[in-house]
Amino acid sequence: MAKERPRRAGRRKSSETQALRPANDPSPSWHYRLGRLLQFVGLLILPFGIASELVGRVGLGQSLLIAGAGALVFYIGYLIQNRHS
Repeated sequence: MAKERPRRAGRRKSSETQALRPANDPSPSWHYRLGRLLQFVGLLILPFGIASELVGRVGLGQSLLIAGAGALVFYIGYLIQNRHS
């Protein structure tokens, strides 16, 4: 049998990097996935608000409301992800 080489202290297996999840659950929970999806959508909303203001489709106030909505969606996703991890 081949001898296993000792690992360096700084390197981790992929299973060790996911210490927050239980050992018997190899896939992320739906709360985690929903939270990450909402964070991604929140990050996509922000540039649309800025771009729509730059091309003159909405005013500055509406652009700020769109950006605030994106931040709110991102924050809700953050809460969902971290509450159920």
